[in-house]
Amino acid sequence: IPIARNWNQIGRAILGDWQLSGITRYQTGPYFTVNGNTSIGSRRADYLGGDVQLDDWTVQRYFNTAAFAPAPATQRGNSGVGIVQGPPLQLWDISVRKEFKPRERITVRVQADFFNVFNKANLRAPSTDASSLSFGAISSSGPGRNIQLGLKVTF
Repeated sequence: IPIARNWNQIGRAILGDWQLSGITRYQTGPYFTVNGNTSIGSRRADYLGGDVQLDDWTVQRYFNTAAFAPAPATQRGNSGVGIVQGPPLQLWDISVRKEFKPRERITVRVQADFFNVFNKANLRAPSTDASSLSFGAISSSGPGRNIQLGLKVTF
């Protein structure tokens, strides 16, 4: 970061020559298959019709649960594989660092790493078990903001 380029020596030493790097990741949500338990085991649920994705979803109801029912024990379910798209992922990781040379053979590196810097709630998979009471609900999310500070002295 080329700030403080024309400042005096003390200003340049403190505020100049900082390094900034980062990683941004955007991912669409993964696809999930809706299953249901029967008396003879777990199998795909029956698709009853209607839109699967909701425009005004909540964490208690991420997709249209009324479009599915557990399949009868005498037949296989007819819902498609990967019919429900899960929530997307958005992560911003940023690192800021600077090296100082207080003496000829000594280097001091100060670093701060920010993971999920904007503290975006990255929701995990919804429950796709049509036999469950939590069917269609999201019960977890990815980690929140995490900050890591570091100091490295090389001599």
